[in-house]
Amino acid sequence: MVFQSTLPISINEMPKEIRELNADTPLFGMTLGMRVMQNKVDSIFERLLNFKMSKSENLSYNKNLDVEIIEKEIITQCDFGCLIPPPNVVILTPTGSPNDDNKIFCITQMYKEEFSLNDNKYLDICADVAIFRRLIKSHARWKKIRPILGQWHTSKNMLNVILTIFLSYGIFYLATAIGI
Repeated sequence: MVFQSTLPISINEMPKEIRELNADTPLFGMTLGMRVMQNKVDSIFERLLNFKMSKSENLSYNKNLDVEIIEKEIITQCDFGCLIPPPNVVILTPTGSPNDDNKIFCITQMYKEEFSLNDNKYLDICADVAIFRRLIKSHARWKKIRPILGQWHTSKNMLNVILTIFLSYGIFYLATAIGI
């Protein structure tokens, strides 16, 4: 069974340049969509609070606010929910052994035919580590396969990266030195 979805953002066909990490490199941040949503919420709060400075330097603002008023205003002005269409569900008949590289490649070709992909369209496949490794080998035969490692392995690999970053800062040595 395959869930075919349209991604809400385009994935660059060219990989981004590799950047070296240092102490000033921002690792996490907001997406453009989240920044727009944050700006909307900020403007809603500013408008509802209605701050005013009098000539005598006294600050006044709307004190008749409660959670319901703020929530109602945010809900009316912000888009919530899943912003992509539901996926197409495609049921394919399995063939062969999942332990054979050639069979894995044949299955990717079956996906290509089922989804009517031409040679310039990509096929993103999310799989566990065993199939992922076989898909990497299939990538040499068909460059438009983009294997994606499953969530558990991705999380595990990200944890390894984060631990490596923190180790390079010497946080664990500091903790040992102060007796934690």
